[in-house]
Amino acid sequence: KHGCEQTNMLSFHCISASNGQLLVIIAVYILVISGNAHEVDYCSYPCDYQRIHVMCQYKNTTCFYEDFTGDIKLDQDVKQTILKYHNNLRSRMAKGEIIEGNLSNMMSLIWDDELAVFAQTWANQCLYEHDGCRNTDYANVGQNIFLRTCFLDDLEKCIDMESTFLMAFRYWEKEKFGYSLLTNKFEHGNSHFIQMIWPSTELIGCGYKVFKVNLHFAALVVCNYSPGTEYNSKVSLRVGDPCTNCPTYTECQDSTGLCSYVAEGELQQHLAKHIKKRIKISPYHLELTNGCNKSNVAFTLMYCYFLVYGKSVFQL
Repeated sequence: KHGCEQTNMLSFHCISASNGQLLVIIAVYILVISGNAHEVDYCSYPCDYQRIHVMCQYKNTTCFYEDFTGDIKLDQDVKQTILKYHNNLRSRMAKGEIIEGNLSNMMSLIWDDELAVFAQTWANQCLYEHDGCRNTDYANVGQNIFLRTCFLDDLEKCIDMESTFLMAFRYWEKEKFGYSLLTNKFEHGNSHFIQMIWPSTELIGCGYKVFKVNLHFAALVVCNYSPGTEYNSKVSLRVGDPCTNCPTYTECQDSTGLCSYVAEGELQQHLAKHIKKRIKISPYHLELTNGCNKSNVAFTLMYCYFLVYGKSVFQL
């Protein structure tokens, strides 16, 4: 049994246990990362090739074409559809049900509001192409895009977000026929599928826009993934029995073969962003009875990272 209980406005108490043994107790005293992506100065973010961050260049601009959705927001049902499809696909991939070979370190995806804001900001431009820069503090970000077209008398089909997202995902999944774990060959034609099933990806956020172009309507899907696909990485793609290489601070979902963070809800999202990532997170406080090779001692996650990986990437 595991879960999180909010003890007061700024404190959570989370417990995870397996076979009666306490694994991790996490007390979060301050949630330092705001859910509002607009509070961050994205214009100061470094981008490759002198590109401008999507949140700096486009956050106050609108669709060039005639807009039919306005200030759209994805509801919880659509978000759950997105997560369910991806995690089901990732589960089947981990179990070797899609192509030959199992994956031992496949993470379960979590919805991320910041990535969704990025995706929606770009979708609002009504351009069927990738944005120039979507960097974040915690990892590189991959992006999949899809365009559905509808006749003028079929606007309701393009307005139907859930069916359009599912159409996009099925279209991307078809690229599996050009991919093999044995060769681990990356090609332009299967990049969408690879991003959907990339084992180390933990977070997803999507956007949606419907607009009119000439004599038809178009529905644009944008999904951002973090960490994104690392085409030169041999560590992220580990062939083996499901869950045998789950990252630290994750546990196996036996029924799915996916690795997931032991916390839940908002805390789970914060942990997914900051454990093993590049942000200083000293406000988080851990007390572990089985972790970091210590017991009954309080650590910051920074120090835990130092113990687990043998080197410090933070300035204490």
